[in-house]
Amino acid sequence: MSDLYQALLSWAMVLSGYPAPAEPPNVIRVDHAFLVAGACGGVECKVLGWYNGGKNIYLDETLDVQNNLFDSSIAVHEFTHYLQTQGKEINDC
Repeated sequence: MSDLYQALLSWAMVLSGYPAPAEPPNVIRVDHAFLVAGACGGVECKVLGWYNGGKNIYLDETLDVQNNLFDSSIAVHEFTHYLQTQGKEINDC
């Protein structure tokens, strides 16, 4: 995981109150069509990020997470979904 994504994951932990996950997620940059197919059932939508369980977070390849605050907020949002799932798995043990 890049330093940038690690920092954004840390920010998601601070904002959400969820603990650090045992393993960080994989961040995969994809084209918009992939996101529409997976997150919106193939119907055109404005999706920019998607977490569907597991270890992968998908971000639209057009996002400038490094330099655009809105774009970085999309990553933080998806990291929060990942943390929610990880927190649930910890509590289910």
